[in-house]
Amino acid sequence: MDRTAPSPHDLLLVSDRSALRAPGGGPLDQAATTAAAGSGGGDEGAWVVVRRATRETGWIPVGIRGAHRSCRFPAQMPADAVACAVPPARVPRTATPHRARLPAFRALHGFSHVADTALPGHRWGPGGSVGFELVTGQATVTASSDLDVLLLAEQPLDRTAARQAFEATARLPTRVDLHVLTPNGGFALEEWLREPAGAPVVLRTDLGPRLVTDIWPAP
Repeated sequence: MDRTAPSPHDLLLVSDRSALRAPGGGPLDQAATTAAAGSGGGDEGAWVVVRRATRETGWIPVGIRGAHRSCRFPAQMPADAVACAVPPARVPRTATPHRARLPAFRALHGFSHVADTALPGHRWGPGGSVGFELVTGQATVTASSDLDVLLLAEQPLDRTAARQAFEATARLPTRVDLHVLTPNGGFALEEWLREPAGAPVVLRTDLGPRLVTDIWPAP
């Protein structure tokens, strides 16, 4: 993958967390600085996640995870400060033995079988706290954590197969939120399946949410 053009939901290792800036270009506040220092990445580095926002040339909009779900800090970083980029499909899918018993990790194991059956050939990976822990080694998953699954779909999804996968997640140990990532933006699979084919759906883009009827425009 091109390190200078990461996509939303990619996890990035910042080579020097002092390169992180607030969205307006100023320094991070103390809470965000503390969160970055506790995100892993070695003595000087930090792990962040690419967020959807308007991009300035040479800069990447990112989010910093805090200690709690409610603590999320928007930031930006220079593209040349990316030491490593991990897109969703390259996130490891196996937790350490003593963590694998948590419901979210058991759900991840179960979803692998769901994807193999209903969505063969589709690339996907865990996001949210599960993806963050698997990449960084930071213990961010709790007993009540949901599982976020990021499904890459460069071409239109088959609705029947997608519904089969969605319904199968109800049998997994915790709630599974399926998010579909397309070249034009992302959307929640549950929202898409709730409406009839061709109905408008909220597509989340770098310019904000858009209500669209054509998620995958013809080339």
